[in-house]
Amino acid sequence: MKRNILGLALFLIALRISAEVSVVVMDQDLGSPLEGVQVRIQGSDTPFVTDEQGQVTVPSPTGGDRVFITAQLLGYKTLKKILTPGQDRIVRDLALEGAVEGQELVVEGSKPQKTDAQGGLSQVVTSQAIVAQSMGIVEDAISAVKNLPGVGYTGVFNSKPSINGGDPNETVATLDGAYVLNPYQWGGATTIFNPDMIDAIKLSNGIIGAPYGQVMSGLLEVTSKTPTDTDSHVDFGFSTTGLDLFYQQAFGDKAGVLLGGKVTWMEVPLTLIGQAGLFSIDPYIRNATAKFYWNPEPTVNWTLNATLDTDGVASGTAENFIFHLYEQQVLVSSTLKDLLSKDLLWNLMVSYNSFNTSSGFQGANRYNPSYTNLFNASQDKYRYQVRTSFDWSATAGHMISFGVDEMLENWTESDNGTTYPHSTQAIWISFSVC
Repeated sequence: MKRNILGLALFLIALRISAEVSVVVMDQDLGSPLEGVQVRIQGSDTPFVTDEQGQVTVPSPTGGDRVFITAQLLGYKTLKKILTPGQDRIVRDLALEGAVEGQELVVEGSKPQKTDAQGGLSQVVTSQAIVAQSMGIVEDAISAVKNLPGVGYTGVFNSKPSINGGDPNETVATLDGAYVLNPYQWGGATTIFNPDMIDAIKLSNGIIGAPYGQVMSGLLEVTSKTPTDTDSHVDFGFSTTGLDLFYQQAFGDKAGVLLGGKVTWMEVPLTLIGQAGLFSIDPYIRNATAKFYWNPEPTVNWTLNATLDTDGVASGTAENFIFHLYEQQVLVSSTLKDLLSKDLLWNLMVSYNSFNTSSGFQGANRYNPSYTNLFNASQDKYRYQVRTSFDWSATAGHMISFGVDEMLENWTESDNGTTYPHSTQAIWISFSVC
């Protein structure tokens, strides 16, 4: 009798186990569990909701028939799979939709490598590719762009790209949406974009979006990293040509900070090759960057960016030839994104950019050594930019963008002591349908 009761109990337990299926739902890209996923079984209108571990228990199919199981979560593609009798556990991944809908603005990390690249129009280089291809005396994020189709360069020690055969000066660069007056250092030998601070670079060499009205040849959209890990990360590097230090950390799910800098010097390598006195000021580069973001509400994101970049070099008096170069650039920008409704997103960006340079040389005339050539020039540029736009999801798969972009520029140039002041103001009104 006891044996029969024990057998009956084991049978009921087995029946109970086989009558339920454990479903686990994960994010396809991040590999993390998804909470709040509604799981439905064919023939039942009652949803089963996953917990914080991404798990939920649903009834097993009966009668030997296979049924459809559906998993739905706002912002993700609906997943449908067949559930067969006898299964006790299934694990499924959900992929993000092309556009996230609902009263939430997700800013934890952009994935331009998955969503922004368009065949024949734009190409995206991710942070992994940037780090892998950044080699040389000065690590430069733009090195990863050199291998893209349609990109050419005038020389090895030159970071100015020629897009589809156009003049390098016709290629415009932006950092987190703000125009950069001069993205180059050492007269074009390298750029201000450090691989440790860049998340992705998007090169558009086909149809350019309406907000970038002054682009003539190509557009380089550089996106800086956004910290998402609450554990602090400190990266430190040291070599014979310089050092770099970067710190990044997220404070919960509402704020984060990225701080860093890079110092490049040439004193050590010049000494190693026996040319310690070649320059009166050895070539140097000083870069510093800071980024802070704050999400006071799920539908609001505010970001503040600041960069300071300086470089220079000056020769000695050897062979009666003297030259010097000094450059300094400051870029401060702030963006605000507000999801006004599930179909309407408001964007606002303001920026300040200044660029100051001084260069010159003195040497004997190549045709008549008794004469001396003297040239000195300086330039001070200032740019103020304001852009506001709206993105409206009119219908599923269609978005209408409209806004206004205004820039104020003024500059002063000096050539051999003669000063020429210049000032200009421009306004662009952009309307695009995509």
